[in-house]
Amino acid sequence: MSRGRLSAGAIAAAALVAAGIASGTLAARPSGPAQETTTTATTLQDGSGCTTAQVAAVVRAFVRAFNAGNAVAVDRLFAAKPTFKWFAMGGPQGRAGKAAENRTTIRSYVRKRHRHRDRLTLVTIEGNAHFFMRRRATDYRPRNAIEGKGAATCRHGTTRLIVWAL
Repeated sequence: MSRGRLSAGAIAAAALVAAGIASGTLAARPSGPAQETTTTATTLQDGSGCTTAQVAAVVRAFVRAFNAGNAVAVDRLFAAKPTFKWFAMGGPQGRAGKAAENRTTIRSYVRKRHRHRDRLTLVTIEGNAHFFMRRRATDYRPRNAIEGKGAATCRHGTTRLIVWAL
């Protein structure tokens, strides 16, 4: 490789980092007062078949189930394989890389984090799905809201998460 030229792999990795997909915990912005989420019934133009309201509802359901330690409910909010892609979480006992792609460990991860009183608070959400959350646990206390990204599918009459990165 000549000096001053980037390989295709380096460019792809930079694009993933810039998109926030390669990182379990994405760039944070300063905490501010909680904002109520506003949604409309507009169908997103991303091929998911979802409206912003459906995406917001599945994200809120995820937060409720995760905070309650309801591992079965969290698991059911994710699409089945092969539609499911990953569930990544930063912080202690994080899920990244191949571990995040392993759908069979979602329940055990939720139970483990519930023992640490891991709790999420949705601050804002837009589209499919770009969000900011506050996260607190006995072993994790970030100072700012954490940016996350996800994606849902609304095919076959149900809304399911296919990607989650916080």
